[in-house]
Amino acid sequence: MKKIAELYKKDKPREKLISKGVEALKNEELMAVLIGSGVQGNDVRKLSKEIISVLNAGLDGVSLETLSQKKYDKNIPMAILKKIKANFEGLINSKDKLKYQMLSNYQFMIGMPRYEDMIEVAMGSDLLKNIQGKSQVVFQQKLPNGAILFGMQFREPTQKFPYQIGTNNAVLLPYPVLIKEKKAYIMNPKYYISIMYPLLKMSQFMAISTIPGAILKEAQSVFRKGR
Repeated sequence: MKKIAELYKKDKPREKLISKGVEALKNEELMAVLIGSGVQGNDVRKLSKEIISVLNAGLDGVSLETLSQKKYDKNIPMAILKKIKANFEGLINSKDKLKYQMLSNYQFMIGMPRYEDMIEVAMGSDLLKNIQGKSQVVFQQKLPNGAILFGMQFREPTQKFPYQIGTNNAVLLPYPVLIKEKKAYIMNPKYYISIMYPLLKMSQFMAISTIPGAILKEAQSVFRKGR
């Protein structure tokens, strides 16, 4: 792959964006424009392609491993973050102070679940068939290891719990469900909520005390036929 400096000017991502518009750029070219330049040992084109590859790899191959922090290199995202911040004035850090290395053993409090405390919600040879056409399934991705990841949208009234505790510093995404080797798993809802809400207080957690159980029931029900 040619380095950015070796391309003709008209083929460089930033110049291409100006002359042809965003529709003409590939994902890695848009990422290159966003980052601006590479980091030591990685040209911006190579780095951008690697980032897009990581984003496309799926939760089981990347995000779950990232959360466990067993093979996670903090220097890579920090270098990328530095480049992004340089292109967006006023971008501020999250208030979350939890270190990356602590996530695999993180607990909201003593006695609460950790990352490894996954919950099996269904088993059988027809799990994938059972979720097809369900309105709760908002995306579905086959992973390189053959597992299936899908995002589950909550039903009412479960989906309204953010109104009770707010969305301060929160990350709210479709709930990830993993189908692997004829079994389906979810992160323990208590763990998942605590990392999605890094500033959550005990009083707020108590206000939604029924939600973890509701999430578990929804994850189980999505695999039932005819629902």
